[in-house]
Amino acid sequence: MLILGLNAFEINSSAAFIRNGEVLFAMCEERFSRIKRDKSFPFRSINAGLSNLGIDFCEIDAIAVGWNPIVEATKINGVLHHRPRELYFYKLIEAFMSKENCLEDDMDWSMIRTSGQTIPDIYFIRHHLAHASNSIFQSPFTKGDFLTLDFMGERETGMFGSFDQTNINKEYISKQPSSTGAFYAAITQLLGYKSDSDEWKVMALSAAKSDEQKVKEYIKVFEESTLEKGIAPFLKNEYFNTDQPREKYLTTQLLREKLETPTNLINRNSSDIRDWQVNVATAMQKFSADYTLRALTKVSKKNNSKRENICLSGGFFMNCVFNGELERSSLYENVFISQSPADLGNSIGSAMYTYHQILGGKRKVLSSQALFTGKSLSQKPSEIIDKFQIPYKSYENKASLVQDIFKYLLDNKVIAICTGKSEFGERALGARSIICLATRAENKELINNKIKYREDYRPFAPVCLRSQASKYFDVSKDYSCSAMEKVVYVKEIFKDKLPAITHFDDSARLQTIDDNNDDLLPSILKYMDKHKAIPILINTSFNLNGEPNVETEIDAIRTFFTSGLDVLVISNLLISKERLKSSTGCN
Repeated sequence: MLILGLNAFEINSSAAFIRNGEVLFAMCEERFSRIKRDKSFPFRSINAGLSNLGIDFCEIDAIAVGWNPIVEATKINGVLHHRPRELYFYKLIEAFMSKENCLEDDMDWSMIRTSGQTIPDIYFIRHHLAHASNSIFQSPFTKGDFLTLDFMGERETGMFGSFDQTNINKEYISKQPSSTGAFYAAITQLLGYKSDSDEWKVMALSAAKSDEQKVKEYIKVFEESTLEKGIAPFLKNEYFNTDQPREKYLTTQLLREKLETPTNLINRNSSDIRDWQVNVATAMQKFSADYTLRALTKVSKKNNSKRENICLSGGFFMNCVFNGELERSSLYENVFISQSPADLGNSIGSAMYTYHQILGGKRKVLSSQALFTGKSLSQKPSEIIDKFQIPYKSYENKASLVQDIFKYLLDNKVIAICTGKSEFGERALGARSIICLATRAENKELINNKIKYREDYRPFAPVCLRSQASKYFDVSKDYSCSAMEKVVYVKEIFKDKLPAITHFDDSARLQTIDDNNDDLLPSILKYMDKHKAIPILINTSFNLNGEPNVETEIDAIRTFFTSGLDVLVISNLLISKERLKSSTGCN
């Protein structure tokens, strides 16, 4: 059974093709449109999937969407034109929903079925159930608990429950004005950043050295402005406007005053306000992490959980600092977060829910989630590069290519990789990546100044082989983190040896790669280890600031020549700016 899952008109539109519970293809629309966090309908991603899989649209058995508009049919009626017959779709639902015996569970999903064959059945899945399914059905667990948290779905802002094979049981939900995602978004905006966009930048700020006394004061303000009610903090309306969409700010004047917000917050990168930003960001991160850990402890105990496995999803769990903290707490034996816990992953989640919960598909438990689910590069990239008349070196075997890349790394060159199928999600995992040595202190500034042009306080993530992780980081020998979803800490003896990836608080957002993987990036790491170099590299997304990660060979070439990158690898071809200068006689 083939299902097309969609995240449409939400942050980071995406499309995913699922066959019998397995991800065949998944991509974000921004990779094609080149518009960061594109919300448009993912036509390009759908067409790329059809082409990549060699199928026609008529072969799709069902379409799934990670949002159920029927839940809020009464809201929709108010904004539609007053043409009663065209309103049947919503008016009838509203009428039946007004019955006293209408159950909340009746709205877990809805569907549209047409009379013809050109459009398959369309299933609308409740937002947080799509989040939960994105994590549950990509995890290696057959049973366990799940927790979702974000700003807001149709009504819910969070959901806790349990699962067993294909069965999902909702035990507890939170609704506005209780919202962890809204709390984090509100303080992100207060600090001068864009809500629903820059939360991860503020998370990075929270690791900088702060004033402990100020942090404690601000945490008290957060405690005063919220109530402890269930899995998400209740945001008092005298402090927050998060459930008032017409308000300019997500916080009230009262909260801004209590947090000593500067009156002229024009330049968020001004050194004059950096200490204040760090103190508030630190307090926010600690408050939200402590609250969530405490709430999860309570609700799991209340539901007699065995606390063996938990699956996390929703935008809040892009917070790799909390994710790492939860894992180290040992509250649960095993923690799983998918490669795409935010809304873009609901293309996968909605399709998974439809297949397993509605259509009765059998659960297929995989040992690992699919990471590289995008479009493949051209089989003949040389033909594309030749059109631009760019000199390159071609390699007959990967060993020779890896050897030359290692030489460039030792010369402290910054190298871009564009190879194979692209990653799904917001993090570069080796198919569309920029790499350089993690052992050179200057490399963080080097990448920022030459390519990324981003805030100086933001860290770069390391990548290493799974077998090497426990040698350099404070993790267990069997530690695995394939999608950079958790923060770990650099071992004391290696902090000075890995300055380019060690954050203010000695943390690092580590990606591990299985040793049996023979793709280009793990092959480079193996070669480094063999030749006695510390086998850890900076791995960051192959893009300029404000742009999506590159997708095609042409994207890669354009980004290479409009930045300070030194070397570009496309499949088995290598372009070096140094060689270009010498071949053209340029100085």
